[in-house]
Amino acid sequence: MKRILFILLACLMAFGLFTGCGSGGDGQPATNPPEIEWSNTFGDSDEEEGANFIQQTSDGGYILAGWTLLPGVGAWDFWLLKIDAEGEEEWSKTIGGPNDERAASIQETADGGYIVVGGTDSYGLGDWDFWVVKTDENGEEQWKKTFGGPDGDIAFSVQQTTDGGYIVAGWTMSYVAEAWDFWLVKTDVAGEREWSKIFGGAGDDGAFCVQQTCDGGYVVAGGTESYGAGGEDCWIIKTDDRAGEEWNKTFGGVDDDAALSVQQTSDGGYIIAGWTKSYGAGGEDFLIVKTNDMGEEEWSQTFGGSNNDRASFVQQTADGGYIVAGATESYGEGRQDCWIVKIDSTGEKEWSETFGGAANEAALCVRPTSDGGYIVAGWTESYGEGGWDVWVIKLK
Repeated sequence: MKRILFILLACLMAFGLFTGCGSGGDGQPATNPPEIEWSNTFGDSDEEEGANFIQQTSDGGYILAGWTLLPGVGAWDFWLLKIDAEGEEEWSKTIGGPNDERAASIQETADGGYIVVGGTDSYGLGDWDFWVVKTDENGEEQWKKTFGGPDGDIAFSVQQTTDGGYIVAGWTMSYVAEAWDFWLVKTDVAGEREWSKIFGGAGDDGAFCVQQTCDGGYVVAGGTESYGAGGEDCWIIKTDDRAGEEWNKTFGGVDDDAALSVQQTSDGGYIIAGWTKSYGAGGEDFLIVKTNDMGEEEWSQTFGGSNNDRASFVQQTADGGYIVAGATESYGEGRQDCWIVKIDSTGEKEWSETFGGAANEAALCVRPTSDGGYIVAGWTESYGEGGWDVWVIKLK
């Protein structure tokens, strides 16, 4: 778990370095994968950039959140990038201080602005703190808030809630004894804390994703070393609207497994994406788990080959299936490539496609778009201006 957090803090989102499941997938040529509509990279030759999250905006364009390593400074900053529907840059903003900041998640807000979260080593009370930044529609800061204590705290997920406030999920070591725990923080519309809640045990436990559910509560996904079958397991917690636990479930085997993404599905259940070393074809494989509304497994699938393949994001699609983004070392053109997998409502693969060149790439987020296509965001070493660049791919 500590290894995963370190890699995430380095903005690799567990890529590049580092109950049985259903039948595995493969990386062979896909059946009718969508064509690329356009592909753009963003970055400078003397900087390092990457995107962790993308969302289509109300104007038909896209907002991205990620990181940039500023030349001559040696510190990472939040990087917000707004592009139009054709993938052309409209504006970009860096937000940070003298030390490191890394943005993990962003969402367009009801007022047309944006809420972005991640971690800061420049501000707050301790080593790392949750950092929540609210901007207007042009990326200009409206307010910033830190949450944390004397030790490490870092946020990975944010969503605006139905009352206009925000729910934030991540990891804390400030308020527990010698281990990481899930930490949920609920704020009002101005970023003032309304409540917070910690979940965890004797080992390291960290939340990567939170979503408000249709009943007004929350579902949280991450990894746990405190509970489950062994090593690290996927851990899903369902709470009420004040973070009172309603149920929790672990998924995994004797080796390490983790959940990085969760979404409530149209039937009231949940779809979970992450990676597994307990099951699959070898190394780490994509792990996709579908549950009912009480967190009971309905089906699970692994996809991957003999090397490491890790899913980072999942979304339900209009046809009732799911689109999954991640990275593969088993297939593709280079050492590590973006891997997009489309599955049906029962977890069977409909198509998959890799994107990349001779070096390393990773897809960290994929979203269905209003025209029926998909938007993919991550980073590339094979293309762009040099080093790491943001890579955005629009699929028809």
